[in-house]
Amino acid sequence: MIYFLYGDPNKIFIKSNDLIDNIIKKNKDATFFKIDQDNFYDFNIDELTGGRSLFTGKQIVYLKRVFENNTISESLIKNIKNISSSENIFIIAEEKLKKPIFNKIEKNSEKVQEFEIKKTFSKREDNIFDLAQALGERDVKKLWSLYQYKVKTVRPEEIHGILWWQMKSILISSKTGTPSGSGLKPFVFQKAAYYSKKYSKLELEEKSNDLINMIHESRRSGLSLDISLERFILSI
Repeated sequence: MIYFLYGDPNKIFIKSNDLIDNIIKKNKDATFFKIDQDNFYDFNIDELTGGRSLFTGKQIVYLKRVFENNTISESLIKNIKNISSSENIFIIAEEKLKKPIFNKIEKNSEKVQEFEIKKTFSKREDNIFDLAQALGERDVKKLWSLYQYKVKTVRPEEIHGILWWQMKSILISSKTGTPSGSGLKPFVFQKAAYYSKKYSKLELEEKSNDLINMIHESRRSGLSLDISLERFILSI
């Protein structure tokens, strides 16, 4: 099943947020995945479109601006009928698309919501990677300020994802001596290696575990992820 949201990014964020929250409330055992261009290849589309797990129930897959990438778009369009007929729920959010791609998604969607793009909108004026940089620098005040600002327009799961990516990169760089040995891109490795000097090895292990545990804990006990993120930020 596909829900397709298209147009103004601000309105898409609000609507997709509401939609995801409502679906999760109705499917408490569902698993949520947020997929963008950076992590698309970490997932297998065949597995995501497959039947429900006996243990986790439906999968809710949020595809955010992935069709802007021509290679990814081509791959997904080939599978659009399987995505549409899947028991799992796919939420596709896009700002701009070529007409043929738009038509194919629209044709295979259960529901389509299109929002006019405001001409005054400044694309990508906020960079979520600022959070990762503040975490690397171990700048609590900056990270706290950025978090309070960005959580108004960015889902806690997305913020958690960027913080986990940064902490994991720092931890990996602290254990390896070269980019090739780490599996990280050279630029990412160099930044992470620099940041690793601001934490002890024990702290890196502990902070990494904290980020892993909080996402699971939020699902098991219902503890709000945004509260867990606030506690984590204040603890660094």
